[in-house]
Amino acid sequence: MIGMGGVAVASQGLVLAASPLLTRLYTSEDFGLLGLFLALVTILSALPTLGMHEAIVAPRDERQADALFLATFIIALAVGAIVAVAGISMIGGGVLGFGELPAWTIWIVYPAVVAIALAMLFQVWLARTHDWATLRAMVIGQAVLRVGIQLTAGLFGAGFAGLLAGEVLMRIAVVVLAWFRSLAELGSRMKQLDRRFLWQTVKRYRRFPIYRTPSNFLNNLGAMIVVPLVVQTFGLVAGGLYTLMELALNAPLGLANKAVGDVFLGHMSRRFSDRDASRRLLSTTVVVLLAIAALPGLLLWVYGAAIFAWVFGDEWQKAGELASLMAPVLVIRFVVGPVSGTLNVANRPEFKLAFDILALAAILTSFAAANMMELSFETTISLLAVLLGGAYLFHGTTIYWAMKRPREV
Repeated sequence: MIGMGGVAVASQGLVLAASPLLTRLYTSEDFGLLGLFLALVTILSALPTLGMHEAIVAPRDERQADALFLATFIIALAVGAIVAVAGISMIGGGVLGFGELPAWTIWIVYPAVVAIALAMLFQVWLARTHDWATLRAMVIGQAVLRVGIQLTAGLFGAGFAGLLAGEVLMRIAVVVLAWFRSLAELGSRMKQLDRRFLWQTVKRYRRFPIYRTPSNFLNNLGAMIVVPLVVQTFGLVAGGLYTLMELALNAPLGLANKAVGDVFLGHMSRRFSDRDASRRLLSTTVVVLLAIAALPGLLLWVYGAAIFAWVFGDEWQKAGELASLMAPVLVIRFVVGPVSGTLNVANRPEFKLAFDILALAAILTSFAAANMMELSFETTISLLAVLLGGAYLFHGTTIYWAMKRPREV
């Protein structure tokens, strides 16, 4: 687990090292547009798999896991097309500020949405099969391709298109990488499946589409809706400042959480039958993650504005002030996020849905208050941090409860 986390940290170290160059090659408006597009496709990417990718860790029988992988792959390609049409309509209709995006971005919605969905599918599959080498290659590939493309495009003055190219092409590339590295084993295992067994397996794990689809959608909506709301309420420049804060902190944090969480999930799915071992794994992981996050979180809280101004340039100091306000939430998220897969192993997806509803309510409440009370940008983000922090603490409590009271399939 530590090895995978180390790869994630090293990869994001590369992204962070390149960020001071990117902030000098691109404007706040460029970052605002990037934040809008990423918000759109990330929100929509929760739908193509219908939550079935998370069920792959639940079966004790490998053949059932194979059936879930194949069914989810097919579903994602089909549902992704329907979801992309909705995204294109949102750009054309100017919903939540998405009308600010250039018209040509409609052609990128489908490949971006499906690439994100399939990457999630492969990550869960590789975690179950303990193919850490391919998982590490995916994490490293994401960082290297993103940085290489965005820096090169920025040197040629590509603007928003350069930032977008790095984000989209790296996602497509890691899916292709995972496919080719898993092709031999996947082909032989999938040939052993028939349609009847496929349908029976999907039906057996129908609880995941029922609960995880709305939960994942609400989770992505809660994670990404802030940028469109900021743009709509405070303008594109404010959206760019928040996007930089997201890319500099939340995005690396999310990837690190995902990388460590994949490994945690693989170990938890193997040990869950032994209640004492699984509880030790949960408690040890929480303590280690808290120890790692405490000092960086404190420094960000106290010196965030100064750090951002020094690293990214004086014009980005305001983004550092936002980072200071969000520092406590980032620490809690860093600790709780990687162990949330426990809910899938315990077959308690309804608790994740409850958290997602609570987190989204916190965001909508913050911006509703901003509009009704004419709050400043900084005050709105402060309120958001308090409400989201409470939601994550609730999430951690339900994870512990689910560990003690799992539901049998």
